[in-house]
Amino acid sequence: MLKAIFPVDFSVFLIVLNLPFLYIGYRKISKTFAVQSLMAVLLMAALMYLINIPAFTQDKFLKAAFGGFLIGLGIG
Repeated sequence: MLKAIFPVDFSVFLIVLNLPFLYIGYRKISKTFAVQSLMAVLLMAALMYLINIPAFTQDKFLKAAFGGFLIGLGIG
């Protein structure tokens, strides 16, 4: 939904939306946890930017069903 409002790539949203959680992790858990989490978020954002997998279907219902199924399996 954010992509429809702002013309920014999803990987940028991924980094920006995780910043508050990284800060909370730094304050509540440890600096090591925050640094490792930041590296994981940056790597995931970079790979999402570089690897472009085309959509299998344009049907919104099937996209939601496949997404829910894959997340339930722990793949997504």
